[in-house]
Amino acid sequence: MILLNAFSLNMVKVEECSIKMKEISLLSAKEILMSKGVKSYVGHSDTCGILSSLLGVEVVFNRSTFYFDGDNSDAIVAQYNGPRLPEGSTELPEGASFKFFMIKVR
Repeated sequence: MILLNAFSLNMVKVEECSIKMKEISLLSAKEILMSKGVKSYVGHSDTCGILSSLLGVEVVFNRSTFYFDGDNSDAIVAQYNGPRLPEGSTELPEGASFKFFMIKVR
């Protein structure tokens, strides 16, 4: 399963499609990623470390750009909400959180 830390329309490489987005729980994200494996497109190493701890799976630093192209049509987005992460962070700052979303492009 593809894991992203952001979603942009620039990532959609099909001329016409439907995009479905649904918020999912941390538990659901964990279960999906544990059962399907993780292909990370998370481009911040500190974020990878924090997500690895939260999700119980290894989230590898990867600055490559992911494209929804018809074949790769599902992804989980881990949306960070909070203040800018201090360099070297290993846990979320007070008041910060992640929301998880299932994105389906058809």
